[in-house]
Amino acid sequence: TMSTPELPATTTIDVGDEPASVAVGAGGVWVADFASGTVSRVDPDSATVVATVSVPGMPLGVAVGEGGVSVIDPAWLGAEGDSPPAGTVPRGD
Repeated sequence: TMSTPELPATTTIDVGDEPASVAVGAGGVWVADFASGTVSRVDPDSATVVATVSVPGMPLGVAVGEGGVSVIDPAWLGAEGDSPPAGTVPRGD
C-alpha cells in the first residue's frame, strides 16, 4: 500500500480586489493589491490582516529583505533617474 500525506488546510484571506504579489518575512506575509493601491500585512499565525497601508501608485510587486519591505509600482520604473516615493509600511512587531 502507498500512504498519501495529508495536504494542509487552506484559508481565504481578503486582502483586496486584485492581489498582485506576495512576500514572506519581516514579521508577516505581505500582499500588494494592484487595484486598491494597498499593501497588507497578514499574521501567518492567526491568518488575519493586521495592517493595510495605502501606497502611492499601483503596487505590482512586494519583496522582503534586509529588515524591510519594498513595494514596486510599474510607473516608478519609467524615466532614468526617477526615484520611488519614500514611505514606510509598519511591521507590527
